[in-house]
Amino acid sequence: MHKRKKKNSRAGTERAETVRHSAASASTAQMSTQAPASDRPPDQPVEARSELNRAWDALLRPCPWTLLAHLTFADRVHPEQGAKRFSRWIAALEHHPSRHERGRIIWARGAEDQDRGAVHYHAVLARTTGIAPFAAMKLWERIGGGSARIVLYDAAQRGAFYIAKEGDVDVSATWFGDA
Repeated sequence: MHKRKKKNSRAGTERAETVRHSAASASTAQMSTQAPASDRPPDQPVEARSELNRAWDALLRPCPWTLLAHLTFADRVHPEQGAKRFSRWIAALEHHPSRHERGRIIWARGAEDQDRGAVHYHAVLARTTGIAPFAAMKLWERIGGGSARIVLYDAAQRGAFYIAKEGDVDVSATWFGDA
């Protein structure tokens, strides 16, 4: 284990940062010199993020969402790989035998980095009537390769505001009112 001094860009003070070597093999040892997400300066000022968050909330809040999902991956995944797993999960939900509605599921998904450096998602979904949250969780664990906490959507809990907290939001190609 090596220690390296690094200047903290926010406070201008020095702090020790631990650099860990992978124990997988000495010849392919990997170093992680990036500070945890909580220590990194945000990409946008707080005021801009909160304004963007309120705008996303205003767009998403009136929609008839049915599920709120918090989805993690067991390991670090590349953002494209994470998006592919999410798409496979949505496709599996669309073909779920207990689903009462037909057509594409509508969703909005916010991405956030965990302290361990892995991305995780917060999502709201519509057109999922009949799918039990537990069934959706089990599908995510199988397809997404991580854990899930999925509940019935309750607009009073401000889930639409929560998924946009980092400002990085993706939405489905199909939206409300599309044929």
